[in-house]
Amino acid sequence: MEPLDQPSGSTSSRRSRNAASQRLYRARQKARLEQLERLAVEAVAPSVSSGALAPASLELAPQLLSLPGSQIAIASSSPGSLLGIGLSSYDIRFLLTACSEEERKVVRWIIMNERFSLRDLIKFGLIQSGYAMDLQIFENAQDVSARSWLEKVKLAVPNADLKVMATAGIRLLARMNVPWDRINRDGAAEVRAMSDIVGSGQSSLHSNRVLLSRESLAAAMFANASHLHIPIDDVVGPDAEYPTGQQDDAYRDLVPTASQITIPHHPCFDTLPWPLFRSNICLAISHDPPLIDDDELCLDMMNDGIRCWGSSKQSLSGRGDGVPWDSRSWEAAPWFLEKWEPLTGGRNSEMWMNSAWWRYIQ
Repeated sequence: MEPLDQPSGSTSSRRSRNAASQRLYRARQKARLEQLERLAVEAVAPSVSSGALAPASLELAPQLLSLPGSQIAIASSSPGSLLGIGLSSYDIRFLLTACSEEERKVVRWIIMNERFSLRDLIKFGLIQSGYAMDLQIFENAQDVSARSWLEKVKLAVPNADLKVMATAGIRLLARMNVPWDRINRDGAAEVRAMSDIVGSGQSSLHSNRVLLSRESLAAAMFANASHLHIPIDDVVGPDAEYPTGQQDDAYRDLVPTASQITIPHHPCFDTLPWPLFRSNICLAISHDPPLIDDDELCLDMMNDGIRCWGSSKQSLSGRGDGVPWDSRSWEAAPWFLEKWEPLTGGRNSEMWMNSAWWRYIQ
């Protein structure tokens, strides 16, 4: 990260404006979520008494193994390590593909526009089933791994089946009233809509502040998938797995590595603009036995482990142009970097440095 040549007063003023912008953004997001919650509650008739969720913690220390032929240590999880939790990223993908085509479009539109993640699916599933989620636990999802957060939910609502909750959440979103004129369109129009979402909320060149906006992870990944000619249904599909095709026209940070081209893997990983991270994932899953649980990695991604920032078409001090195909527009959460550090290339890697930069300006 290159320091900016600015007087300390200017830096302090800029950080204050950014902080104010972020507070306004979070307030608007909270209002939108509250409105959706009201609609969800009105759409169901709870048959189970509400239960308050209590905080709990569980963190499992991963075993570290060395990847042959390199100096990288890869975190290893035992097979079926998420079975005790009762929910996997495969389950969520399968639930999405089990919906009708129209329902999938509705769910995709809501997830993209509302920037929903794993915690929102579980939350609306609990609402559908008559439970209540404590706000502290809901917010805590952004600060811990998916495994740890789901363990907290299970301890707080011991009778709740997380797979059933995820199913209920998806089904509830699929039944919500949405603007069909913007959803019921062909594939090309849907891709254009994703670009609109990713590029919305632009900062004005004449504005005296930088507008920071966390983009929808789904919209960012879908936009990158479209650029790489990967079908959207494959990105969310449970059984898609194949080597990446050669991409001569791909943006720099999305150009497939040799490992991606030769090793079968889920195409969702191709949409991440960190070449070394993608390459290490492929090498780790190709090992016999696999050195990582890629399902757990996907679940962590769904749990706000990675984020796409910036909607301005102007570079934010050289940190990306607010587009999802530029690695400088992305941030990984601290817990995600710690948990999957061996895949990232280490603490001096671009993935760590850019993430630290985004946290600094917030």
